[in-house]
Amino acid sequence: MKNKKFAYLFFHLNLFFSSLPKNKRSEVINKCYWPLLNLIDKSDFNIGIEITGWTLKEINKLDQKWIIFFKKLLKQNKTYLIGSSYTQAIFPLIPYKVNSFNIKHGKQIYKNILNQVPKIAYVNEQCFSKSVVDLYKSQKYQTLIMDWDCIKNNKNINQKFKFYTQKLKGNKSTIDVIWNSSLNFQNFQKTIHSKLSELEYFKIFKKVNKFQEGIVNIYGSDSEIFDFRLKRFENESKISNPNSSEWNKIYEILSEFKKEKFNFLNLNKLNKINFKSKFKKKLIDMTSLKNNLPT
Repeated sequence: MKNKKFAYLFFHLNLFFSSLPKNKRSEVINKCYWPLLNLIDKSDFNIGIEITGWTLKEINKLDQKWIIFFKKLLKQNKTYLIGSSYTQAIFPLIPYKVNSFNIKHGKQIYKNILNQVPKIAYVNEQCFSKSVVDLYKSQKYQTLIMDWDCIKNNKNINQKFKFYTQKLKGNKSTIDVIWNSSLNFQNFQKTIHSKLSELEYFKIFKKVNKFQEGIVNIYGSDSEIFDFRLKRFENESKISNPNSSEWNKIYEILSEFKKEKFNFLNLNKLNKINFKSKFKKKLIDMTSLKNNLPT
């Protein structure tokens, strides 16, 4: 493959966030989770789905047809599963044994419902400590997804590392990491919510993601904010055009990336890509005295 510019994206699914009433869960499934599967089905963007074990169980209770369709798409390699844990707990705030059970129980739920165990995990709330490496490594995970932008000002870390997988240092072990970008996914959200024009979005994206080869994150965050609003905050954006789905706009944006010759990557196939760069697979310590719990 001549073009070595890869992009990846995934959507985070969580029906258990504190401000979502129980009676709204089915609405979220219908307005957010079903359009996501339909987008995956009709496209070749290699979109990943990250989901907690608790949310998977809840969807299985409320809408088994969604689970059946998800399993079909997984079997067809149209999408891939990213794990986290049973509940989206902030690990550095919780005892190690509790966290270990949370991850282990989540993996069991994935296996029970999807007959699949993920190899890649999204660090809950993107809050990192060295023990997180040891926790996931002990449960046979191979790669973590962690936010780059919370450490981009660390002068001891080369800024070119952003576009390559690295190894993260834990207390007792190491693990591969692929970088999410809070700046990229927030700008993506603003564009879909019509707070940024598409022209502005791509101008900013190209400015902050200058690279000749490597992997860049387009989106890695909530799915429950598209075609659905809880009216939690005064500044929460309104749905700009109720007659047009925001998921259609997502399709249009991703299609533009295809026109720009980006290869959409299934993260389970990371090891099949060979880059020439000297920046790949360096052992790094995300923590520092100034930033002990990057988040």
